[in-house]
Amino acid sequence: MLQLDVSSFALILILTFAAGPCCHHWSTFRAVSRRRLDGFYVRCWRKILRIPASYYSRVSNKTVLDRADSKQLSQQLLAQQLCYFGKLALRSNGPARDSVFKLGAVFLAERAGLRPRGRPRDSWGEQVFKHAVLAAGGVDKLAQLLSPGASLGTWRCKARVYALEL
Repeated sequence: MLQLDVSSFALILILTFAAGPCCHHWSTFRAVSRRRLDGFYVRCWRKILRIPASYYSRVSNKTVLDRADSKQLSQQLLAQQLCYFGKLALRSNGPARDSVFKLGAVFLAERAGLRPRGRPRDSWGEQVFKHAVLAAGGVDKLAQLLSPGASLGTWRCKARVYALEL
């Protein structure tokens, strides 16, 4: 079991750093990119556990993740992003917080400048905010969970439960 824990830690570490800036903006990835990264993650687990490719062995990706006692990489990254979102929301006002949130509130700040033509770009804050509202159970509950003086541990617990049960 220890070998699987070490392998899991090393694999997640390598994948998140190898993906570079992409993992920081994971929530703005499209579904195709998420599936590809999750598929690569499972292929790595197949190599570690010495399970042949699904074409030959007929072992599903879900079974491989169960044997490795792991969740999809996209779920793990979403949990990390939601925890960071809460940590950022609970900070006192500063440049990092002010770039995402309105002053003294948990709601997202307006984008500065003129809106460019075409389809609006997905921002990290907007995508993670949608998941945060779903994790909290509504905007009002999110405001309570991330109000000044609230516990970061409570938010982390809710965020992890939400992300890992998607």
